[in-house]
Amino acid sequence: MGQHKSKIHQDEEIRKVYTFHDVLGRGSFATVRRGRRINPGPKDKEVAIKVVKTAVLSDEEKQALEEEIKILFELDHPNIVQLHEVFIATKRKVYMVMELLEGGEMFNRIVEKNHFSEASAAFALVQILDALIYCHSKGICHRDLKPENMLYSTKEKKSKLVVGDFGIATQGRKLMSTCCGSPQYMAPEVLKNGFYNMKVDCWSVGVILFILLSGYPPFFAESTPKVYNLILNEPYEFDPLYWAHISDDAKDLISKLLTKNPRERISAREAKGHPWMARAVGYDKALGVKYQKRIQRFRAVQKLRAGVTTLMAVCRMVRIMNALIEENETPQSSPRNSNELAPDIIFFVS
Repeated sequence: MGQHKSKIHQDEEIRKVYTFHDVLGRGSFATVRRGRRINPGPKDKEVAIKVVKTAVLSDEEKQALEEEIKILFELDHPNIVQLHEVFIATKRKVYMVMELLEGGEMFNRIVEKNHFSEASAAFALVQILDALIYCHSKGICHRDLKPENMLYSTKEKKSKLVVGDFGIATQGRKLMSTCCGSPQYMAPEVLKNGFYNMKVDCWSVGVILFILLSGYPPFFAESTPKVYNLILNEPYEFDPLYWAHISDDAKDLISKLLTKNPRERISAREAKGHPWMARAVGYDKALGVKYQKRIQRFRAVQKLRAGVTTLMAVCRMVRIMNALIEENETPQSSPRNSNELAPDIIFFVS
């Protein structure tokens, strides 16, 4: 991050530069708050300040945070969230001053919208692909593309769509091998624990487009292991009950993205050049009331799962606190078995 030293402020008090306002989001180890520069320039806007509690992060998590900051500083694209500057406070907290995105998540907007069509889906997809083409040209693989990470900049109807959350992104031209991502959006080659390349992002785009046009995912089961088995071994299908009114062009693009063999899967650039991307403007017929109900149901399930994940993270934090307390009170005692501390909630997401 040497070339970005001017954007990284070590042991400088951020509250002398920014005022903090309402909380926009809260996670296990981070809080996002609205912020304003105390002495704003003519081009300064409100920002989102992500406050990361580095004191409770593992060495691996700290390294991932450093990688995320490094990657975000490398990126300058209208459809990728912008990191303005970073304040590091005595190694206990890191403040990431970022672009403020107030338009909400992509699927939330679809749920709120009465008219969603193939044309609408293509308008969203071209922005995602533009961001992806740019990332891949720099050797950056996102590795966690999903609807929750697609945010609109403003609440305006024609707001730009922005790709965010580069927490597990990586940079380099070499093959990758770390198994990571979100279950429903992970490519088969990632699940095989082998080597893979940037086309894993293209698989995720295929899953997103499938959901955008149908209101449900291509691989769905009641447990994560079963979802993995479907991704690895089973074909998906375009059920006529839900896909009868979707164009053959759209199905063809999805088929080329959801190709299990990465060598045969199209790239982000090839996806943007697919005929559907140009023709979709003519497919402006609303997908209908039943589609809206399906996408609402899908969004509700995703929110429920996110809540469970958050609860698990809270349980993890409690375990860390208990371990610290126990260590301070009985320094000679042996550590407790991690299985004894496992939260019951794990059974809901097994």
